[in-house]
Amino acid sequence: MALSEQIEIMKGRYCSVTCEFIRQTSVNTRWIGHYLWDTVGSDSGTDLEKIAYFISGLPDATLLEDGKNIHDGIGKEWVDRKDICIEIARCFLADKGQQNDPLIDILNIGDIEKFTYEFRWLETELYRNLWMMITSHSQEIVSNMKRIWEYPFSSDIELLCRIIQEDLEGEFVVYTQSFYQYHAKELDQIDKLKRKDHTDLTISVDTLLIMIILQMISRSDWLILHPLSQILHLVHSLKIYIPVDESSVIYQ
Repeated sequence: MALSEQIEIMKGRYCSVTCEFIRQTSVNTRWIGHYLWDTVGSDSGTDLEKIAYFISGLPDATLLEDGKNIHDGIGKEWVDRKDICIEIARCFLADKGQQNDPLIDILNIGDIEKFTYEFRWLETELYRNLWMMITSHSQEIVSNMKRIWEYPFSSDIELLCRIIQEDLEGEFVVYTQSFYQYHAKELDQIDKLKRKDHTDLTISVDTLLIMIILQMISRSDWLILHPLSQILHLVHSLKIYIPVDESSVIYQ
């Protein structure tokens, strides 16, 4: 195989993945990936610059096994998601429709549609409003979280960044998981419950089924039974139904 055939470069608007060929499998091509992207903001600047810097780093390349042994589909999906995160980060430090609007030029030349432009800004405003809510009610949030569970965050910025990470990165993580994960013990239990072979249950069959299924779903440790999971659910709900103008609604 020629050297040019061993290397593929996947380019986005603000990022790229250089892939070195490892092997061809029966379903896809496996690569080692090297990642480059435009950072936004600063990890040592103002609060808003720190948040923008964090957003531009999503999704984290380490999710792809430190860039090793990925396949075409995941690499392309990472490029698409990274471009989205960088656009949101740029908007976070700018003003919609003004000279510093980072999307207005690519909208005007037709590189993105009006739909995408509006949705990206609505995502940005959602995170800005979350930031305003957190900073204006910081003491109440800390107090209530400690009372109900605990407060594992060192600052308001870390709290917001973790919410944003779960939202934006969570949409990408599903692409890094196996298409099918076999849970032999759990599936055997579910089969017995469906056939009502359990004779010593102290709770309802439906309740036990739900508990087993939930155990089979991967979630971030800090979100398990965490009151902030309700906030994250709200974020997802708002992103599904966001009005673009008075006559239309976005469906993600």
